[in-house]
Amino acid sequence: MTAQRSDAPGQGGLWGPELVPDSPPARTETNDIELIADVIRAAIDPGYVLIGPARRVFRRVDGTHKGARVDTVPTYEQDAVHQSLDAGHLTVGGTHIVTYGGRQGPANSVLVRKSSRAMVTRWGNYRALR
Repeated sequence: MTAQRSDAPGQGGLWGPELVPDSPPARTETNDIELIADVIRAAIDPGYVLIGPARRVFRRVDGTHKGARVDTVPTYEQDAVHQSLDAGHLTVGGTHIVTYGGRQGPANSVLVRKSSRAMVTRWGNYRALR
């Protein structure tokens, strides 16, 4: 007797629940020193905030007062902020009320470590050899 092939997909989770990989969203990493330095400078002034469980990055527009307006940042800048957070150059601060798109809500501020400020200052003082 010959076995017939089935075109049906294989059955998942045969010996227990099917495991779904729990991985964070894919972000691109950069080795562009100038981009990282620009992100740290922007975190100092005007500043960044993180909104929602996905920790979307927004840049402050109106300052740091309650209800200050924020705007979105490009994807490459958002990835660089998260890379700097993961590397410890930036930290997540307290909760503040911000305005985005006419709505107010909570957001976590992004803080710059003293060592990161010194690092960016050092990088700015380097000169190319001629």
